[in-house]
Amino acid sequence: MADFKLTPAREKELEKLAKDLPDNDFKKRYGKDWKSVKIATAMNMLKKKYGFKEDKMKFKDLREKYKSKFPPSLVAAAVKIALDMGGNMTGAYKKIERMKKGLGDDPVVMDALRLANEEYNMRETNEEVDDDFIDMMNNMMKHKHGSPAFKKAKQEIEDYMSKKHGKKVKFANDRRRN
Repeated sequence: MADFKLTPAREKELEKLAKDLPDNDFKKRYGKDWKSVKIATAMNMLKKKYGFKEDKMKFKDLREKYKSKFPPSLVAAAVKIALDMGGNMTGAYKKIERMKKGLGDDPVVMDALRLANEEYNMRETNEEVDDDFIDMMNNMMKHKHGSPAFKKAKQEIEDYMSKKHGKKVKFANDRRRN
C-alpha cells in the first residue's frame, strides 16, 4: 500500500486526536517521551481511520532481506582483500567491486573494510595492533553478519578497544544502499 500522506487537513485531525488523548496517562506511562508517544498514538489512530495498513514483514521475508546476496566464498575473498589492503580503503573497495558489483556494500565486507582501515590508522599512529585484536576480528568475520555470534564478537571488540583506549569505542552503523 502507498505511504500515508499527511495533508494539512489530516494534520488538523491529528492535532485534534492528540488533544483528546489524556496527557496524565501518557506522562505516567512514558515519562519524558510522553509527547512523542502521544503523537504516534494519534497518528496510528488517524491511519486506521483512513484504512491505511502497514505491510508487516514475515520473519522469512525479513531474514531474506538481510541475508547476503553473495556466496560465502566470495564474501570471504572480499574480506581477505579488505584486510590485505588495510589503509587503502578506496582501492580495496574498487578491487572488491571488480569481483562482483555490489559486493563492497555487503554488510560483512563493509565491516571488514572499516576495520582494516581502522587497524591501518592505528599502525600509522605507531600504536601497536596486538594479536588479540586480530584474533577477535577474524572471529567476528567467521560469523554471519547480524547473527547473535557476530554481534557478540563485535561487542567483544568494542569492549576491548574501549578498555585499551580508555574511552567508549563503537562501530559505525551499517550504511546500506537500497
